[in-house]
Amino acid sequence: MAAKHRPRRRHGERSTSSLRPLAPAGSAAIALGALLASAACHDEPVSAGAAGAATGAATGAAAQASAWPPGTVLAVDGEPITQAEVDEWLAVIALVERGSTLPHQRRLALTNIVLPRTVARMLDPVAYREALDRAELLHAALEDGGAAPEWAPEPKVVYGRAADIGLDIWWLCHDLEPGQWSRPHEHPGAWVVFRVLDEPAGEWQASTALRVESYWLPFVPEEESRSLIESGIDAMHLELVDPEWKWIVPEHYWRRMK
Repeated sequence: MAAKHRPRRRHGERSTSSLRPLAPAGSAAIALGALLASAACHDEPVSAGAAGAATGAATGAAAQASAWPPGTVLAVDGEPITQAEVDEWLAVIALVERGSTLPHQRRLALTNIVLPRTVARMLDPVAYREALDRAELLHAALEDGGAAPEWAPEPKVVYGRAADIGLDIWWLCHDLEPGQWSRPHEHPGAWVVFRVLDEPAGEWQASTALRVESYWLPFVPEEESRSLIESGIDAMHLELVDPEWKWIVPEHYWRRMK
């Protein structure tokens, strides 16, 4: 399956897709631990030039803000990103990045989970939808206590912390009972159905280790997922919708996603 970047569409045009966030080596995952470090390293102050460009973009964005879905703060090639999508990860970012400020937590959640996830789903909308359909069928079979369908991939069993399991998956295990299968979860490049096998010992903290079983249904080729998502970031346009978010997005993303 070759990943395909869909043509860029203007806001207001109807999407042709039916579309409406580390993990073990060899999966369709991005190493979120490495990305967290990368985002922190690139969290440079916004230069006067970039601030001026962002301010200019903000003027136009304010005029169109009412046309976007409620809560939209950014858009990638016309695909909205809402504040709620980012803020759902603030608790785990605060847990692993002790002492970080709210803007920095949002910056890390955006650049490590939400933005890569948004870009990945846009690379091949058909493959995205097909993977979701398979994930829902798989979840239905597992939830009923049955065996996985014959076409299902081999499950992965990983024991470790957030960096080993995947920050997003590790955190979502927090709300699962041992043995309970998750709903299909959208990770950058793959839909994932997973469960925690053992009750974690003690209070949940950044060092908590889990044993997790997971099924990965990629919609971006596994071996190339990271490079394809990075290329997608370079090829797509990031639009400022909420002027307050011009300072949340690291400067180098404005340069990359012109």
